Amino acid sequence: RWEANRGQVEGIPAGENVQNLGEHYYPRMCIGKDAEWIKVYAEGKYGFVQDGKPVFSQYNDNIHCVEFKADPTLPIYIGLDAGLGEEAEKRNFRKPPYRNQLRALIPHTSIF
Repeated sequence: RWEANRGQVEGIPAGENVQNLGEHYYPRMCIGKDAEWIKVYAEGKYGFVQDGKPVFSQYNDNIHCVEFKADPTLPIYIGLDAGLGEEAEKRNFRKPPYRNQLRALIPHTSIF
């Protein structure tokens, strides 16, 4: 349950402009939202939010992503999505025991 900070949390200033927003502004805004969304939009903290449904909802950077150097003896493939977001991905297919691993998602505003 999310609770508005009216100065009761030590070290964190009270919310701004709450007298003009009304008592139920933030609680109503948070209905049906997950903790990360609330952290970003209600608490004004940095975080990660997404729109739409994730392709893989259980994805976790700490589990599914590792740093690596591309194998220069293998090709790098670039996949393009000309749909709504026009994102691209770069893949470097590695030799067994590794699987085909996604290397990077590139926003359409980037030059690669």
